[in-house]
Amino acid sequence: MGRFTHERVLDNVIQIIDNEVYMLLIEGNDRAILLDTGNGVGNLKEYVDKLTDKPYEVWLTHSHPDHIDGVGWWNKAYLNAKDFESFISKEKEERLPKLLERGYPDATIEELAPKFEGELIPYKDGDIIDLGGTTLQIVEVAGHTPGCSMFLMIEDRIMIYGDAVGRKSGLWSTSTASDLVKSLKHLQTFDDKYDRIMRLHHGLWWQKGFAKEVLECAENIVAGTDARQKIPFGFTDEQMYAAAECDINDPECNRLDGKIGNVFYYLRNAK
Repeated sequence: MGRFTHERVLDNVIQIIDNEVYMLLIEGNDRAILLDTGNGVGNLKEYVDKLTDKPYEVWLTHSHPDHIDGVGWWNKAYLNAKDFESFISKEKEERLPKLLERGYPDATIEELAPKFEGELIPYKDGDIIDLGGTTLQIVEVAGHTPGCSMFLMIEDRIMIYGDAVGRKSGLWSTSTASDLVKSLKHLQTFDDKYDRIMRLHHGLWWQKGFAKEVLECAENIVAGTDARQKIPFGFTDEQMYAAAECDINDPECNRLDGKIGNVFYYLRNAK
């Protein structure tokens, strides 16, 4: 059963689509990297091996299951060291029930990626990945997870935001709004290094500017002046809030004021 589709979006980048999440195969003259591994339904390694003849490594933007659960097809992967503690690889039997509910109603145990039992290799803010003619720099933007990271494609002037910043920038791990403020000010120091943005959900290409809106939201949370709108869903029994008022009946939860960036958070993160 075919679980993936792909599209070459740049001469050196292939977007691989796994239901609602994307992975990126980024190629240089000498080697390549696979950025993230999706939900773990279907043999992603077999699929990627047919897309490139270059040796490649697996790099993970952060530790959430919809981005790491396919990593068991490989025996090593790179991850920000600050996300090691939150990286949890579960057995197939533990993962299947949630997948059946979350967009894979016909998933079978046989097609799931095995539990990852390989080597996690740490990376950190500022690290450089030289693929030969394509160079990437790690830009750590803590908040969504403690080690959530962006990848700057230096020659192409593209910043791969991943899940670090978006319409519903999530503060539901151990990171606080203050951490997010600090991270986004760090991101601002790269403003002159990129012209375009890639995200890994809800459309690949994004325009610059909404990170400033997320920063404003985070600053308002810290100051206690945000909208603190109750959101009728979340990942736990805790009440979740939105920093800027949004349409909770819209699947994208678009802001009512027409801006894009927002922060969804739990009160324990509002400091």
